[in-house]
Amino acid sequence: MRQREPWETEGATSRYLRQFFYWRKNIVINITPELHALIPALSEDELNTLEASILSDGIRDPIILWDNTIVDGHNRYEIAKRHGIDCPSVSRDFQSIDDAKIWMINNQNGRRSLTDGWKYELAQVKRKILLEQGKENMRLSEGAGKKGLPLSGKPLHNTQKEIAEDLGWSNGKISQADYVWKHGDDEIKDKVKAGDVSIKHAYTETKRSEKKEERAEKIDEIKKSIEEENVTMPEGLFDVIVVDPPWNYGREYDPQSSRVANPYPEMSQKELLELELPGKENSILYLWTTHAFIWDAKALMDKWGYTYKATIVWNKKKIGMGAWYRMQCEFCLFGIKGKPLHDNTTHRDIIDEPRREHSRKPESFFRMVDAVNTGRKLEYFSRQQREGWEIFGSGKDEFMG
Repeated sequence: MRQREPWETEGATSRYLRQFFYWRKNIVINITPELHALIPALSEDELNTLEASILSDGIRDPIILWDNTIVDGHNRYEIAKRHGIDCPSVSRDFQSIDDAKIWMINNQNGRRSLTDGWKYELAQVKRKILLEQGKENMRLSEGAGKKGLPLSGKPLHNTQKEIAEDLGWSNGKISQADYVWKHGDDEIKDKVKAGDVSIKHAYTETKRSEKKEERAEKIDEIKKSIEEENVTMPEGLFDVIVVDPPWNYGREYDPQSSRVANPYPEMSQKELLELELPGKENSILYLWTTHAFIWDAKALMDKWGYTYKATIVWNKKKIGMGAWYRMQCEFCLFGIKGKPLHDNTTHRDIIDEPRREHSRKPESFFRMVDAVNTGRKLEYFSRQQREGWEIFGSGKDEFMG
């Protein structure tokens, strides 16, 4: 007696009644790379678990076909074909391959535990399709009533909002993912797709890498500028010299944990000691430094022939980084050579001014120097052209306004 097929059993669902195939009955089943590549591959453990289940219980969920092309069940089909197991299938109708893709994405999101990276990647396919469909709907709507074109009845899709709602994410999270997929490298995107890092972490890392690249480009520009412009020291000697050396921190610039690096190419202490300052016999030196180089700064001051007199402390108002203490202050050593003019009865050794762009010194410092010192003034390793001052270095227009 012939064994009854699944669709012949009592209570069979309408989807089984619609159409049921077996690949062993010479039905040509196609695998389209465009659809096959759309769905993330199963992990080795997931694939082994699925194979064990099929070998034990058979294929419980039929594969889904569209014109004999698989849109769901690629793994089940391959396992069944490899082991010669009956592979049931159900046919569905889609208006286009784009509609088939949207169905696949929705089906996978509802069935599998996908990482945020894969959810986002699939969402981008859906976003692109919805955007194109929205443009087509708009075109049809504009042409409605002309040459028999139908009214679409559908507005353009606000894809970011719709994708956020589909995934249950905030618009902010979608924006971060958009940024990572646009600016991040393949390695960080693969980590998100593998579930090794979060989208927020990937966004932070991508922004950090961009800042490193921007600084490296800036350093190269400055080096090139110095070489091309043949930057030379202004002629003559100066009454007041302000120096902000490009201290050699000897570590990679990190905008999150190591932002103290100077925008100039770094110089070693040996290179700095070889510099000759054009100071008059009676002159003043203001030498900027940080915690890490305060003793090197004192050695420079001694080598350049200035006698240390005081340390001006700049309170930046904003907490910074630091391995032992969170750094908030920067220092300027004040030294003299001979008997320079210095008229000060009001200015203290503390400057309270919020920090601004990286490496930019407080404006109140320069106002103070102008107020208490007279004569010819030089800013060595300058960042900005300043009225009443001469400069040495490249990057004189770095800070404007």
